[in-house]
Amino acid sequence: MKYFPLIIAALLFAACESDSYDKGMGESSLTTADLLMAHANSNKAIDYVITDDNTTLTVDEPVTAKWITTADSTYRAVAYYNKVGNGKAQIVSIGRVPTLVPVDSVEKVVTDPITFESMWRSKNGTFLNLSIWIKVGNTSIEDAHQTIGLLRNKVTKAEDGRTTTHLTLLHSQGDVPEKYSTQYFLSIPRDSIPTDSVHISINTYSGQVEKTIPL
Repeated sequence: MKYFPLIIAALLFAACESDSYDKGMGESSLTTADLLMAHANSNKAIDYVITDDNTTLTVDEPVTAKWITTADSTYRAVAYYNKVGNGKAQIVSIGRVPTLVPVDSVEKVVTDPITFESMWRSKNGTFLNLSIWIKVGNTSIEDAHQTIGLLRNKVTKAEDGRTTTHLTLLHSQGDVPEKYSTQYFLSIPRDSIPTDSVHISINTYSGQVEKTIPL
């Protein structure tokens, strides 16, 4: 997969259909936020989640989302939820998290700027995660969207034998206006980076950012 499309649209959180990154403030002020794996049952409703510390929580009332297209499947997601006891969780909102696998070549390298916030490893070591902000806005252009991906530039080896994968974050603003910023989380599977560390180059509105993290 060369790019992951970020379809920009107004997403509303309703009773049993949850698509946005609504943080569940107000009456849900005790809400927990986690990146996790969400399981969809035979009705394409999320019935349990596994957090990045390997805690399994049964969803008290299974929720659906437009991005769940396959029954009996698992998705990378960010969820805001309340723990209601006995290993159960009440989902406040849930949004899909793009899972990016580095590629070795693309037809055209596009690095339109984003805003970088942070990068960290999942507690169970299965993902490298990024928090970024992307500018979005309403447009009359049908199917306007942005794309994002990762280009593997090279692998280097230090004198001590440790290896580093060097990546470039790809981003195309497409036809989406740059009116205001929205937060997105990205996850990179650890097994797609078979080295001791990773270095990522990111073009931001404040200039080039270079980040290295041990794996």
